[in-house]
Order: sequence, then structure tokens, then C-alpha cells
Amino acid sequence: MESSQYLAIFGRRWRLLVLVTIGTAALALLATLLVVTPRYTAATRLYFGTFGGGSLSEISAGATYTESQMASYAEIARSPLVLDPVIAELGLPADAQTLAGRVTATVPLDTAILELTVSDTDARRAAATADALAGQVSRVVAELTPRGATGSRAVRATTLTSAKLPIGATSPDVFRNLVLGLLLGFVLGLAVVVARHLFDPRIRDQQDLVRLTDRPLLGVIPFEEMAAAHPIAMLDTPSGRRAEAVRRLRTNLQAALGPGGGRTVVLTSSTLGEGKSTTAVNLALALAATDTKVLLVDADLRRPSITNHLNLDDTTGLTAVLTGKMRLESAVQRWPQTKLDVLPAGLVPDNPSELLGSSAMSEVLSKVSRSYQLVLLIASPLSPMTDAAVLSEVAAGAVLVVDIDKTHRSQVRQSLESLRAADAGLLGLVLNKVPRSWMSSFGFGDDGRDTSVVEWAAVEAEGAQRVGS
Repeated sequence: MESSQYLAIFGRRWRLLVLVTIGTAALALLATLLVVTPRYTAATRLYFGTFGGGSLSEISAGATYTESQMASYAEIARSPLVLDPVIAELGLPADAQTLAGRVTATVPLDTAILELTVSDTDARRAAATADALAGQVSRVVAELTPRGATGSRAVRATTLTSAKLPIGATSPDVFRNLVLGLLLGFVLGLAVVVARHLFDPRIRDQQDLVRLTDRPLLGVIPFEEMAAAHPIAMLDTPSGRRAEAVRRLRTNLQAALGPGGGRTVVLTSSTLGEGKSTTAVNLALALAATDTKVLLVDADLRRPSITNHLNLDDTTGLTAVLTGKMRLESAVQRWPQTKLDVLPAGLVPDNPSELLGSSAMSEVLSKVSRSYQLVLLIASPLSPMTDAAVLSEVAAGAVLVVDIDKTHRSQVRQSLESLRAADAGLLGLVLNKVPRSWMSSFGFGDDGRDTSVVEWAAVEAEGAQRVGS
């Protein structure tokens, strides 16, 4: 992938990136405060001087000798010869090897000074251990240093600074660990975002659509929190983003049908709950708003739903017409306060596939196509039913509605194969419930408009004229 694609991925999933980053930093902070035991550090300094020389040359030779031995004194400070007596003196709960791991002995460059640092979980014990180490190092060095001509020790260790009681813990370093946690979380977040993109089975961008089908993307319906409570955007929020997206879908569908094109269109989906019914209702209202004479038919005889949205009589409808119990004209209902005619599904039959594939259904479609400029048929999902494929055979084409949040590419591919096997023409796809940040990935703006379209009203008028011709 190119850098621009990665930027687009991170832009769409920035919330996940932030969540992983903050979560990792929070875990690092909690581990620092609750899991890691605080440690305190105390330090003391010893000066090693030469005594007994009278002349300058003797003093200089003694100083040189002392400096040459400083590395050895640092090793002695961490040896059992020093540590065992300190452990016995203070009653420390450790052996020489364990205590050596908590003792640091360093010699500043070109000096005869030994710095002893002790780390411990107890502040007072750290200070006491540092002072005891200093005293024991002085005694051991005095014993190991050769005597001079007068019998006195040539090198003596003098304490420059005694250990002070540590005021605060030196580790863990809360700020450092928090910064490291943020950096680690950011890197981990980038990895999670990329991995989720690569292994996400859903349609993510225009490239996924190109790999699935050569048919156009007719519309992108943005996701809105209010959609569940107010599904009919053309009436509830006519100036909102969803309504604008539906109007764009209307224009693209009109263009896809072309001048003199068919007058019946099937709207279906791969699975249940992808929004084909609400999309069909909104699309029908958008068409009716341009004075297009449109009929909305609920041909989902298995799970009819539009009467719930439109508050119409569900006891009469398509089933009664197909079984000869009611005339078509009597079954069609006008949705109050709109210009939209609706043919509900009616009662659920025992043999929906047979009814939809019957000659009676062909007669109904033939009749309504002569009476209306456009007929929208809502069909059952393509998986596992075949009703939509059956209807698409006698219609001008089908429109596949895809819920981008739940439908997998494999399901869309299977639906496309079902339509192809039935020799049904696919007009295009509609992506539903698309997050606002994803809209540009499909060539649409935040309001569902094609970003390449400038003269919106002119394009809509041209599409309406085509269907009316």
C-alpha cells in the first residue's frame, strides 16, 4: 500500500489508534504505581589518600599508586569480603550476591574518590547500608594496603559525605514509564489499525468494490445515530445528510436506467437487517418529490416490513392480488400526505417463491409498469432465499444494498454470483450506514454527494427527465 492509503486508514480508524495508545499508557502507569515496588537510593563518598611520604616525589608516587588502585577498590566494595560483614552487622535479609546487585561502586575519572550507591525498598535501610559499606571498605582497604617504613598504612580511606535518608523513591520513574507507555501504545496502535484493515472482511474502500464487481456505486448512505429512531430521512430530516445522500442515489439510479430504460427495479441485500426496506422507502419518496409517478411494492413475502414504517394496512396487499382474492387497484394504498403509492406485501403466504415466480406476478408487473414511471420492488435477502433473483429476471435490474458495518465481502460476492446465475442485471450497489470519515474513500462527500458533481440541481433535473421520457 502507498503512504496515502495508510494515512487514509489511520484517518478512518483514528479512534482505535487513540484508544490503544491511551490504553497502553494507562496500563504502564498502573503497573508503575501498583505492581512495581518503589526503590530508594542512598549514596556515600570515600576519599583515598596516601600518608607517610615526606618528599614531593614520594607524595606524587603515592598519589599515582592510589589512583591506579581505585578500580580494584571499587571491585572490593562489591566483594563478599566487604558485603558479608555488612549483612551480619545490619541483619540484612540478603546474601552477598543479592546485595552486590543493589550496590554500585564508581570512580570519577582521574580522581581518588569512590562513590558507593545502595538501592533498597526501604529508605532507612538503604542509608544504613551505604554508611556500613563505607566503614567496611575503609577497614578492608586498610588491611590490604602495604605498610610504610614506619609501619603505618600507606593508603587510608576517609568518608567525604555520609549517606542521607532518601526523601522520595528513585524508581520506578513514573514520568519516564508514562512516556514509554505512550510511545509503545502508539506503535502498537498503528500495528492494530493496519492489522484490522488487512483482516477486516467487510468492504472498506473503493478498491474492494472494484475487486468485487464492475458495476457502479450508486449511493453511499452515511451513518447517523438518529437513524434507528427516525428511519424515514426524507420526512424526518429532509435537509440532513442521509436525505441528501438519498437524493444523490435517486439521481444516479435515474442515470443508470438511462433514457427509455426499464421501469421496474428490485432492491435487495445479502442478509437481513442491512436497510434495504428503509432505503427503498426513502428512495421512493425522493422520486415522488420530483413528480415522478412511483409505486413502492413490498415483495418481501417472507418478512414484510414497510407497513411498520408507513403505518399502512397490512391485511391487504400483494399476496391477496397474486392469489386472486383482491384486485390490484384495491390493494394499492396512497401514503397519507405524500405522492407515493404503496403496494404492501399483505399476509405472509406458505409459498412465497412460487407466487413471485408465477404468471400472476408477471401480469402485476406488466400492469404497474404501464401505470407508473418507476416501480421499486423490495425483495427478500439473497442469502439463503432466491426471491430477489427470481424478481430480477423480470425487472429492469437490481440494486444491492450493503450494510458496510456488518456485511462481509464474501457475502456480497455470493449475492453477486446469485444474481449473475439468474441472468439478472445489476444496476449497481448502495452502501448503507457508512461512517462519516469513510465517505471520501468511496468518492462521496460527508453528505453523500459525489465529490465530482458541482451542478447538483442540473444533474438531478436531467435524471428526472430521463425517467419521465
